[in-house]
Amino acid sequence: MVDNKICAQLQDYSKSNAQLELYSKKCVQLHVYSKSLAQLQDYSNSYAQLQVNSKCLAKLEFYSKSYA
Repeated sequence: MVDNKICAQLQDYSKSNAQLELYSKKCVQLHVYSKSLAQLQDYSNSYAQLQVNSKCLAKLEFYSKSYA
């Protein structure tokens, strides 16, 4: 009788361990997604900066032609 209880408890622990491993994998996956998202935000910021620089360059070209 005691052996059955211990065996059932061990099975519960085994299931819990498997679940923890699954959560751990999902946590790693979320961390990877988080890094990717941060990278996308960096690219977005860089693109926005390029657009600003492009507008500034267009203005400089306009003023350059005006004074030439």
